[in-house]
Order: sequence, then C-alpha cells, then structure tokens
Amino acid sequence: MKRLLLSLALLVVLPAVADTFTTPKIVAATFKGAPHCLHYQVQGFCVWRHHLRVSTTLLVDEHLPDAVVMVYRQENSNPWNLIKNLLDVPAYEAGKATLRPPAGTTMDSGYESNQGPMNQNTRYKEVDVVGNPALLFWPGKPFFISSTASAFTPYYSSLLDARFWRGALLDMAMHPANLWPTTNRIGSMTNQWGPLFPRAGFVIQANDAKAAAIDASRAASIVTDHTDNHLYYPLPYGSDACGHHCNVAAADINSKDTQWQMIYPKVENQCIVFGEQRGSPMNAWEHDATSKGDGNYVWVLWRDYNGCVQGHGKLVKVVHF
Repeated sequence: MKRLLLSLALLVVLPAVADTFTTPKIVAATFKGAPHCLHYQVQGFCVWRHHLRVSTTLLVDEHLPDAVVMVYRQENSNPWNLIKNLLDVPAYEAGKATLRPPAGTTMDSGYESNQGPMNQNTRYKEVDVVGNPALLFWPGKPFFISSTASAFTPYYSSLLDARFWRGALLDMAMHPANLWPTTNRIGSMTNQWGPLFPRAGFVIQANDAKAAAIDASRAASIVTDHTDNHLYYPLPYGSDACGHHCNVAAADINSKDTQWQMIYPKVENQCIVFGEQRGSPMNAWEHDATSKGDGNYVWVLWRDYNGCVQGHGKLVKVVHF
C-alpha cells in the first residue's frame, strides 16, 4: 500500500506542461499501444486446489509493458523530467566517483564526437530502465497475468554503471560466445543494425535512432540477463517468474517475445521488433524519429508472459485448448 501511495503521488509531482514529457503522458501512451502490443490469447485453463475447494483460472499468452527505457545524449537531456531529477542527478555524481583515477576516464569521455571521418558514425548514449508507471493501472486477475516489474522502480542507470557502460573489454571477456556474428546481430543479414555485445554505450551506426535502439536493447539485456559485470536491479524472467506454470521472456533480440513501442519523440500506437524493416527505406520510422528527437528517445519494453493466471492453493492441472 505504501508503494502504491508513493507511486500515485509521483504522478502529480510534475505539472503536465504541454511541452514536457510527463508521467501521465507515459501512462496514456502505453495504453494507446495496448490494442496492438498486448497480443492477448486465451490458450486454456488451470485447475487449483485449496483445501477442499477447486477453482480455475485462465491459461493465457500476453505481452506486458514492463519498463520505460530512456535513451539520451547526456546526463541532463533525459526527456522524462521526473527520472532526470530523481535518478539521473544522483546517479551522475555516483558514477563520476567511480571514474576517478586510477579508472583513467571521466563522465565527459562518454559523449559522442562526430568530428572527423573515423568518428562520424560512432555514437554514444546514456540509458535508464524504469518500471512503467502504467502498471499501477493495468488490469490483473481474473483475465491477466500480473507483471513482474514494479512501477517507478529504477532497474538500470548507465550513469551509475559508468565504469562498465563506458568500457567494453570486461563484457567481451566475460561473454566471448555472444560475440559470434550470427548470434550477436540485431536485424538480419540484409538489414543489420548492430551488435548486442559488448553491452556498452558506444555504437557504430549511421542512423541516430537505430543507435539508440541498440543501446536500449543492451540495457534491457543487462537487467534480464542477470549478469555480474554491470550495476543494475534485476528484472525477473524465466520459468515460474510470474508464478506456478508461468514464464516471462527475457529481453532478447530478433524475437517476437520482446517488442518495443516508441513513445518519444513521437507516440507510436504499435510495437516493433528492433531490426525489422517497416515501410520503405525513405519513410522508415528511424528517419522520422531521428529528425525529431534531438538525440533523445523513449520506448516501452513489452515482454511476453505465458502461463496460468495465478489462483489459490496448489496447481493440480493445466488444460490446453
């Protein structure tokens, strides 16, 4: 109850100024995408026994808007002012402390530079992953599985994870198998965006929105991969993560189980899988977003949930239609 009251209070901390990207706008944008992004299907029912009583719940497949993923140029350019003030400011100071000598770098060294032909396609972004405030209003039982994410919970800040987000060597050393091109590519052979690993902020990509999407994928992978070489709060996934006989997808690449809804700089009412080509090359979403975003972007991360809506007692049978 205390968490709910605090979250509701945060909804009105900042005024809904027309030109400001606010919490109410995030909630509204998330629900706008629900008809296309939810992918709701009833697949059967689950039988539960509690003492002498027997009850049933639905067996469903659905996507839930677990997290808001903000990708931005530098510490003071996060479009979501609430998170910029409450998370980014202290995270920046904490991250800066970890980069003091002998770390050999500074927070400013993360900023991208497009000067010179060798650097014109090298881009750098900061990323925050925060539990979606829309989850406070999301329907649950008896029709929906409950999200494993918590509204307003900060799962990742690249500013706090500064030492690892600014350096790729440790991620490469700990995950050498993931560097293989066939498993590390966001997109396809004919429409390749960039690699998932190493999970650091620097991306070689000509299009700014695609570069931001790569960084968003990397941050989402960090919080669901439960790796040990980044600073983050884990977002649950896997078998039984959402209860008995209930599976939550990890944030994977090139998978229908992981879908993204852009809500800044423009609000999309549908989800995509990063790496897919949508529309003609001249009218693709990334060109429009790049022209409007000033280097800053926000997506809602929708993950697949499959299994039983949780009931009371012991699960005794699952019946598929």
